[in-house]
Amino acid sequence: MKDERNLFETGLERQSARERLSELLGNDVVKQLHRRSDYMGWYAVLTCWIALIALLLMTASAVNLLGWVGLPFIVLGVLLIGGRILALAILTHEGAHRTLFANAQLNDTVTHWLCAAPVYLDLIKYCSGSMIPDTQIGGNLIIKEVFNDKKTTSIIHSGVQA
Repeated sequence: MKDERNLFETGLERQSARERLSELLGNDVVKQLHRRSDYMGWYAVLTCWIALIALLLMTASAVNLLGWVGLPFIVLGVLLIGGRILALAILTHEGAHRTLFANAQLNDTVTHWLCAAPVYLDLIKYCSGSMIPDTQIGGNLIIKEVFNDKKTTSIIHSGVQA
């Protein structure tokens, strides 16, 4: 089925977007992009932390060694540190969907301790709240969460979609 309508006319519907991706890239490429990888999960988390540590060191060095001359480095460091904190929040979002790592226990542990906790997020509460906008469902939704061998069930009323 070839849909020639503009995405702004139809809204970005999940099924429509998947069909268009499959048409553009092919089913094999789409399956490869959806494949979870422990290697890529570690790569994403570690590069974020390495950049964060390097930026903190650069900013601290600019303050201690350069004084007022280092003000551009301090401003740049603060801006880029904010970007890395945003990256940790984005990785928390991916981890909440269990798409950051292939291993679910590794995903939950790394996401909680290296992504969510440093930006003051509670992964279990985040999982409960983040499922509603992504799945776009109305009515009652039951979310069963398994986190560190503790099973919890939350019932969330998301309201009626307009």
